[in-house]
Amino acid sequence: MTAVVHLDGVEVSQVVQDLGHSVPLIAGKSTLVRLYLSAPAAASAVSVGGEIELERAGEVRRRAAAGAVLLDPADRRTPAERRLDPTASLDVLLGSADTAIGPATVRVGRLNDLRTGTRLQVTPRSVAVEFQATPPLRLRIVGMRYVTGDGQAQTPRALDFAALVSWLRRAYPVAEVEFSQTIADLPLTPPFDYGAVNAILAGLRNLDMTMPGADPRTHYIALVHDADGAHFMRGGSSGTPELPDPSVVAAVPGGVPRPPLDWDPGGSFAGWYGGHELGHTFGRRHPGFCLGQARDDPDYPYPDGTISADDRYVGVDLGDPALGLPLRILPGRRWHDVLTYCPDLWISSYTYCGIRQRLVEEDTMADPEWPDPGPELRAVRSDVGRSGNRQPVNLIGRVDLTAGTAEIVMVTPLPRRPHRPTYPSDRQVTVRLHADTGPLGTVSVPVRLDSGGGSGGRPRTGLLDAVLDVPTSLSAVEIVWDGIVRARYELTTARPEPAVPVRDRRRTVSWSAGDPAARYDVQVSDDDGRTWQTVAVNSADPAVDLDRDQFRSTQLRMRIRTVCGLRSVQTDTSIDLG
Repeated sequence: MTAVVHLDGVEVSQVVQDLGHSVPLIAGKSTLVRLYLSAPAAASAVSVGGEIELERAGEVRRRAAAGAVLLDPADRRTPAERRLDPTASLDVLLGSADTAIGPATVRVGRLNDLRTGTRLQVTPRSVAVEFQATPPLRLRIVGMRYVTGDGQAQTPRALDFAALVSWLRRAYPVAEVEFSQTIADLPLTPPFDYGAVNAILAGLRNLDMTMPGADPRTHYIALVHDADGAHFMRGGSSGTPELPDPSVVAAVPGGVPRPPLDWDPGGSFAGWYGGHELGHTFGRRHPGFCLGQARDDPDYPYPDGTISADDRYVGVDLGDPALGLPLRILPGRRWHDVLTYCPDLWISSYTYCGIRQRLVEEDTMADPEWPDPGPELRAVRSDVGRSGNRQPVNLIGRVDLTAGTAEIVMVTPLPRRPHRPTYPSDRQVTVRLHADTGPLGTVSVPVRLDSGGGSGGRPRTGLLDAVLDVPTSLSAVEIVWDGIVRARYELTTARPEPAVPVRDRRRTVSWSAGDPAARYDVQVSDDDGRTWQTVAVNSADPAVDLDRDQFRSTQLRMRIRTVCGLRSVQTDTSIDLG
């Protein structure tokens, strides 16, 4: 007698889902269809294989299941209970061609008893879903190379880069991560914190954004190797913007998972750690769970930081064969949201939908070739006046509002103004501009508070990142609040000397150093000048190491900009890494 199989439920999931399909499905993203079957009248257990039918715009496509499911007639679990068991469903993996934008109907197709080859009768059932257009995640990963006290250079591993991109592809609400990566020199010696790294990264991004073809929707993240645990840098972002602002940057560590991070099987904790910090750049706040995390988001809906209160939502990690990561089913009451400080991290429907909404908002941001300078610049103009020649400069600084201290990291001229949004801020400081002949005026500049600042007893710190239009007579900059000068930066009056590059070794390019106060910005093009990537910014070292693996060609063009105060001189040269 042929067994009758009941189709008790159909679930279409990409990252996290409930049986009502309330989580949006992303067009073009790999998708898992899970069929929950039962055979209550069978005489014995039945091993079932088969296929589904996917109907789109009147066309029916048949897609075979990847394996089989064993149906035990004594198994009385509901579909909600069977969802937690990775062996209790018949699974079909859909690729990008099956998940184009628009509606689709999924229903069970032919099912077979794999022991006898007999076709099984199945109760008909289908589910209607819709795949929604969603912008890609545009990402620039900057591997920060630094030198330890014993002279050892530390650079992120290829696995750290791969783990980060893989996790974002699997867990973020995008079909694709459009990413590029580079290695840049970090002019810091450990120990250093993420705030110092973000200051360098923000300056690097601003310089990149002045280049032709730069996309202002690109998020930047610094990846810092932990030197096998010897120099672990806690990660953090330079803000948690209430409104779309891709210019907010983040820095994360990468390395081999060790206790208490050894729950992560990926060989590098850069993946989920990067997902956490990038989440902040999309405006997501800490839910307030585990290790004393502050509850910055009181609206987080699930208890204890989990991704579901009652396993209504279940995660699915489709894995990555290139990294040896298998498909996994992630029960909602065990796994925690990536924005918490808990172990076993994935992404909740709450965070998933929030990031998707911000991606959509960022995608509509205007991108004029010559953008309006924004409130910061207009404020400087109105206060400082309009006389004399002017130069756009990038002011990068760090502030500690708890200690009442500040540091100006760089005041560097830009070849043009980068496109970036500028929003009002609750916390602002005053920047005073001086010339040798006297005061030039003041401007209020917003402070971006660090994602981890002020919580868990940590100081309230932030990043100052402003593009200002200043007179070329500028000689000094001060940061002031509550009437007290917290930091002062003197601009050198030396004239920059053109760099004369010398090929020291196979990977190293150095050049003659001019004034000791000179700083160097270095950019490299591997496509004959169509695009450029910054590999050093505001560096005091007249040398740079080039990593062959980060370029698409061995024939490079290099641009060295020597900066003294507001003066700069550029040297272009060609490099052959072959």
